[in-house]
This record gives sequence, C-alpha cells and structure tokens, in this order.
Amino acid sequence: MSISYNERFFLLFEDLKKKGELKTYVELGKLINETKVGINDLKTERKKVSVQHIHDMKISYNYINTDYLVGASNQLYLSPNETTQLTSTTYSESSGHQETILALKETIAAKNETIEVLKALLVQKK
Repeated sequence: MSISYNERFFLLFEDLKKKGELKTYVELGKLINETKVGINDLKTERKKVSVQHIHDMKISYNYINTDYLVGASNQLYLSPNETTQLTSTTYSESSGHQETILALKETIAAKNETIEVLKALLVQKK
C-alpha cells in the first residue's frame, strides 16, 4: 500500500525537523501559508496537500525532491549535483533573482570553507 501525498509531506516535515530546518507546525504553517487549523486539516487528511504547498516548500528548501512528494521517488532530497543544476538552470533563468542567487552561492561557499577549516582543526586536536 502506498502512502498518501499528505503522509509524504509530513514525513518530509519530520525529517526537516530532525535536521533542525523546521521546528514546529506553526513554522511549517507560515512557510506554506496555512493556519494551525489548516495544518491540522492537512495532517488528518481533511485537506489535501496542494501544488502551492509543494511549491512553497521547494522555494524554501530547494534541495527537497518534489518527485518524492508526488510519489514518483522514495528519495527525500536531491543530490548536491542535482540541486546545483536546478539552481543554475531554473532559478537563474528567473529575471531579478540572479543577484540573490549569486549572493547565496557565495555565502554557501564561504560557509563550506569555514566548515573545512573547522574539520581540519578538529583533526589536529585529536
């Protein structure tokens, strides 16, 4: 028996929660423009997850695999390579977003460098 779209949506939420990306249903509601009642209705399947909900999640977390949410994949997240391709093709084609994307890429690169430096320091201390 396959799981419903709503169940997949909340499995993704729970995984994002474990990763510290989202903490509460209230945060999720703000992210997808739903009230507490709306989130409860989604959770109890009185209301179905919409394309807009999926879109809002994808905009905030570009590494989620929307194929998972629609039942076409069992992989929650895209690989880093797939995420990079998506960012460089889909989002860079959107006018007005290129500067933001470049700034975010620079921020990510800087944070990755910091992580590598910290890892090296940890190795030295061991």
